[in-house]
Amino acid sequence: MRLFLFLVSLFSLSVKAQLFEPLDKWGVRTAYTHTNGSRDFGFVGASLNSIAVDRSGLAAIGAKVYAGTHIGKRDHWRLIPEIGTDAFFILPVGAGVSVNTEAITPRIGISLLGVLEFYWGQSFPFKEETSFKGRTFSLIVNIYGF
Repeated sequence: MRLFLFLVSLFSLSVKAQLFEPLDKWGVRTAYTHTNGSRDFGFVGASLNSIAVDRSGLAAIGAKVYAGTHIGKRDHWRLIPEIGTDAFFILPVGAGVSVNTEAITPRIGISLLGVLEFYWGQSFPFKEETSFKGRTFSLIVNIYGF
């Protein structure tokens, strides 16, 4: 079942990446994630971004794929690898999904040109003892060239 979910998530990343070509802007993704009502994680990773702004500058569309690791401490320090994708369609609405070694997390939120993002989601764990389950909140900062 885990392998199936992992392959489905990779397929969705591929489809989303093709819809928003060219993904040509490399960047750094940093984040703070609060999950399960009591867990806090930092995140650092790399992202491949795309953004298109209309001539008026009032609307934009964009997407990104990313990979990195969550860093947190429960009883001991933990590194939790994650891959994911985000898109924003009409400013400021965004959506995304991520898969880490413990859960899959779909989310929606507010995205300011894909640079500053606030996301709320629900984590669905793969295993019994996990740090990622229940509601999550993420504050994300993406640093890349426009």
